[in-house]
Amino acid sequence: SYSEIEPAVSPDGRWIAYTSDETGRKEIRVRSFPEGPGRWQVSAQGGRYPRWSHDGRELYFEDDGPNSRMWVVGIEPAESFVYGSPAVLFESLGGWSGFSEVGSSYDVAPDDQRFLIGYVGRVAGFGGDAGGAGGPNVVLVNNFFEELRRMVPE
Repeated sequence: SYSEIEPAVSPDGRWIAYTSDETGRKEIRVRSFPEGPGRWQVSAQGGRYPRWSHDGRELYFEDDGPNSRMWVVGIEPAESFVYGSPAVLFESLGGWSGFSEVGSSYDVAPDDQRFLIGYVGRVAGFGGDAGGAGGPNVVLVNNFFEELRRMVPE
């Protein structure tokens, strides 16, 4: 028995990406939607939490492990599902933690150029440190570069 979870329907509604542990480890698969022939495994080293770019030309997913890497797979517009090799898009310096109890820890901005990534942890100076007691803190910084320029004037 295996699980097929974390579905994401492509913007054109033709494909559904999801996480499957059919091979014994979590991998990203895509199949025709809502039904039809074809099923493809697009991840090669494990993956979870698939998300489509808004134009449907890329599929993103996280590692299924401690590496905190974001992967991207190019998708070719075609009658059949045509995709490229997965490549690391970026790595997290401090790591991020998926919200496995409630879903993905990231989403793609409407311009497909930015990600909003949730991080579960404690931040020093904000009610606790990495080893402190209490629940996790959430720090949201809007307009990060403007805030950085304000804090570190030229």
